[in-house]
Formats: sequence, C-alpha cells, structure tokens
Amino acid sequence: MRKTESKEINGITYSVTQMDARKALSVQIYLLKICAPVLNSEIKKNANIFDLTSLLPDALEKLDTDELENFIVSMCEQAFKDKVRVRFDDFVGDLLSAYELVYFVLEVNFSNFIKDVLAMFTTAETSKNHQ
Repeated sequence: MRKTESKEINGITYSVTQMDARKALSVQIYLLKICAPVLNSEIKKNANIFDLTSLLPDALEKLDTDELENFIVSMCEQAFKDKVRVRFDDFVGDLLSAYELVYFVLEVNFSNFIKDVLAMFTTAETSKNHQ
C-alpha cells in the first residue's frame, strides 16, 4: 500500500503519494547514476562521505542540464496542492520552494536511499581493503 504524506512549504500544503514501483525504480536508477560515481570517488579519497552537501557540486557537474531540468520538473509534478497536481510553472519566482518540494518527494519515496547507498559503497570498499 502506498503511503501519502503532507508538508507545508512556504505556507502551502503539498501532499505526495509514493510512486508506483516502476516509476520509483526509474527514479532510483537515475539517482544511482548521479550518486554512485561521486560517492565512489570520495570513498577512494577517504573523504568524509557523510558530508553529502560537499558532494553536490561534483554530482551536478556531471549532469546534463536538460536531464536535470526534466528530473526536477517531474519530481515537482509528483505532488498535489489542494488535490490538484502541481505544475512546475506554479513556482515562477520561487524556485527554492520547488527544490524543497523535490527534496520532500524524494524523502517520501526514498527515505533510506542515501543511507543504503552509503552502506553499499562502504561495504564494497571495506571488502576490497580486506582482500
């Protein structure tokens, strides 16, 4: 059963229902495509991988602008406001709210994603070091 959560962002209440399995898989593959190379290189450098904000510039640098734009728009459009699907154009002059909404959509759908990816990479690196 898919859960629905609500959150107020700048005075507007948005609701997000978890994606169906196929959509979630597609988004998770995209997130792995973004995160994996950056996390892998940081782990190899023995960097503080838990400071995820420091990884963001490297991840964004590797992305195609159109691909990132489409991702942000599609994540915003996963949400509802007053039982009406959100349109990205609703965020004219307020892109920060759009980014907060994207984070909320990802949080509802992938609350353990970053933790799981970090565990996967640190486990793989630990295994390599013990061989």
